[in-house]
Amino acid sequence: MEKRLFIVDDHTMIRNGITGWFNSNSDWECTSGAGSKDDALVALEKLSAQNNLPNVVISDINMQGTPQGIELISEISEKFPQIKIVAYSMYTSPGMIQKAMKAGAQGYVSKTNDEKNLLECIEAVYAGEQYIGQELMLSLCSYNNVISALTKREMQVFELILQRKTNPEIAEALDLKRHAVENYISFIYEKTGCTDRSELMRKYGEKS
Repeated sequence: MEKRLFIVDDHTMIRNGITGWFNSNSDWECTSGAGSKDDALVALEKLSAQNNLPNVVISDINMQGTPQGIELISEISEKFPQIKIVAYSMYTSPGMIQKAMKAGAQGYVSKTNDEKNLLECIEAVYAGEQYIGQELMLSLCSYNNVISALTKREMQVFELILQRKTNPEIAEALDLKRHAVENYISFIYEKTGCTDRSELMRKYGEKS
């Protein structure tokens, strides 16, 4: 059975490099790709009409300066649920990994890994498994441990901090007094081992 890949990345050299490696070193065939979310969706619609959809889509997260890969993953999951999706990105923070997986990705690999790791991920998701690179899984487990230690209100504050909201904005969003927000942030710092917002963003923010 033919196994087809579709690559979405705004860097043509990366698309060509992945295509060349997989066509030469695996039984996967890379026949098409796109450089943006919109172009990818148009191409997939055409392939669907030809009954020639790929088995797996490899998608970057950040394209043309925005995280449009997350939107693409979500739309592919909704429109073409039979397609497996692998996020392939320089963003390696737990927050971004969680976002991609919640959007519908079955795999997540850092661009610092080589093609063999990417192939391992693709084979896993094609077989119906979930795959996250080992080094990413360690940070994700740490993130999940932190999340489980937070109360519901602390989690709400935590999520707003990661959205770069200020204390007054958090207070308004959650209908809290400012001193209450400060107390919740102190509890969050204690439970995460962070000393300030910058460290919190570095460890758990959506961008690495």
